[in-house]
Amino acid sequence: MRKCPICHKEMHEDAYLINKANFLNDLYIVRRDENFVKHEAPVEAALCPHCGHIELFYNPIKYHLN
Repeated sequence: MRKCPICHKEMHEDAYLINKANFLNDLYIVRRDENFVKHEAPVEAALCPHCGHIELFYNPIKYHLN
């Protein structure tokens, strides 16, 4: 459960960012390690239904960017 830093209400964490120019892919965070191997994780969003604040994050439990 993520709390909104503005109004301190509970945020919805089941949102995603979508690139409207290309409907086939979502936005991803990409990190390269020392061997230049790419590690990817989707960018997720949490939004507050009360004040409209949006936070972007990745879920480290589902996706590891090691």
